[in-house]
Amino acid sequence: MKKYLLIGAAFSLPLAAAQAAPGLNGSYWLGGYGGNIGGTPSATFNTNTVCFPNCFGYAGDGDTVSNFLGVPSGYTTGLSADYSGLGGHALELSGFLNIGTSGTHNLGLYSDDGSYMWVDGNLVVNNGGDHGPSPASSNVFLTAGAHTLLIYQQENGGITALTAYLDGNALTGSAISTSAPEPASWALMMGGFALIGGVMRSRRTIVRFA
Repeated sequence: MKKYLLIGAAFSLPLAAAQAAPGLNGSYWLGGYGGNIGGTPSATFNTNTVCFPNCFGYAGDGDTVSNFLGVPSGYTTGLSADYSGLGGHALELSGFLNIGTSGTHNLGLYSDDGSYMWVDGNLVVNNGGDHGPSPASSNVFLTAGAHTLLIYQQENGGITALTAYLDGNALTGSAISTSAPEPASWALMMGGFALIGGVMRSRRTIVRFA
């Protein structure tokens, strides 16, 4: 019984700390096409899934900001203001990209019009320009842990779309957060996994020689 309580403690504490602030911070500028995003944004929000208005879908310029950002789908919360008409806008998403395993990962953006992604201050995906819904991606080596993430998208009339993805899956859940997990949280998490592995090996030994 004590073993299972220990496992629960090892899991719950680091995971709670690591996932305390899910999602990304968002800012939206009406008429912000072309990089004109200085000053106070027209609206702010938090998104837990970067699929606007849905994964690999698109919205018309006559739609509302809330529908474009996926509020009805639960992708976006805390939208400070809503507007009709999406033409000539810009938006920015910022936070952290949380990588579980070191290695080469595929990062991508599907957008209309242009979009860009920076990780740790480095431009890793360039899907810029005026174009219809289309993807762009690159393979990037990332260490396990939290990396700063910035995504920018702009629209110059017509339909509009933005989906961000990691290894083929939309950025969502524990992959994105508004704050970085504390280094101690990652250490505790790794320690928790090691403890669980030790207990499981002990259980296998008991079963083997029963």
